[in-house]
Amino acid sequence: MALAFWMLVLWAPTPAQSPSTQAPHPAVQLRLQTKASFPNAAARIAVGDFAGDGKERLGVLEEATGGYSLAVYRWEKSSFVQEWRSTQLIPDALLAGGRFAGKGPAVLVTSIEWVRWNGTSYEEHRFLQPVQPVGAIAGRDGQDLIVMRTGSDFALMRIRPDAPAGDALQKVEGPGSASSYRFGILHSSPEALSAALPPDLALTGLLGLWDVQGDGQPLRIAIRSAASDGKPVWNVVLLAEGESTSEPSHTPAGEVWRGQDIAGSAGDMAIGDVLGGGNLDLIVLAMAPGSSQRSLFVFTPGGKPAASRARLNGNGAQYPPGFSGSHSLKANSASARPQSLPKKPAARTPGQPRASVSVANTVKSGYATPERK
Repeated sequence: MALAFWMLVLWAPTPAQSPSTQAPHPAVQLRLQTKASFPNAAARIAVGDFAGDGKERLGVLEEATGGYSLAVYRWEKSSFVQEWRSTQLIPDALLAGGRFAGKGPAVLVTSIEWVRWNGTSYEEHRFLQPVQPVGAIAGRDGQDLIVMRTGSDFALMRIRPDAPAGDALQKVEGPGSASSYRFGILHSSPEALSAALPPDLALTGLLGLWDVQGDGQPLRIAIRSAASDGKPVWNVVLLAEGESTSEPSHTPAGEVWRGQDIAGSAGDMAIGDVLGGGNLDLIVLAMAPGSSQRSLFVFTPGGKPAASRARLNGNGAQYPPGFSGSHSLKANSASARPQSLPKKPAARTPGQPRASVSVANTVKSGYATPERK
């Protein structure tokens, strides 16, 4: 599936309908639910019910010597607590999480392995060859898909948990209509994302799709990264369909909502119920300017729908209700250049293809396992 086809069919804006046939999109806002400190080595995040107990957790790639380490965290009252860490060194900052294996718990997929809960612990299954998971799509039918880069194209894949060693990935057809999915996250280059986003929103290399109100009208999620008075800031932007009838790749983005500027640089985002509130939230991993301090910002749908009644900041952007400057990451230097995490690829270690790990000979971690309740 060609890159251009993927971008235009699933994530790019479609030509607007005529005024008589176009359904108005309800006004949407996000509000900041909480902000939590996070390990300074965090580089990529994914959300899912990885332990199969109905509680969603965070899968995190953290920078390590020569690559990355995969860990799983759960929310405990007011902070995230680590419950497992991989025994494998991950060479690339690539991570996807979801119900890619059909029934059972969600799984985590990196460039060299996929990880699942076997009922008592997490087990790691190696791929025969490195792969490139660059995103995930959550289907309305509960079947999620991995967005895999294959050369210059993208492909949609699932995990076959009982397949022979080295044959766990199964390619599926897609992408289908955007309304077929609850949400999706894609990592790509700013150049590629320019097919679906204005230049200032494509710079972070992050693009999401989310049916925020559950009405079958998904919005695109982008993160604007800019410098204000020499200090880096970022904010979340929700986009609907364009307003012209030109080709999709040239359709102006229809901005639905823009959040308050937050000091720092956004490095990744995920969607899920990581706080256990029963609703989907937007989770953004960000770094304070001029330091290695990381934090997770959790945004939830809500707030007054009428823009005329919303508080506005100096740039005319709406503040999420209850969102004050105290929630922002505080700058530690006068200036820093905004960029997505990680700042540069970690050094690779020589890769040696290995057979996939089976249940019989799986590598099991000695770290604490989830509490079964």
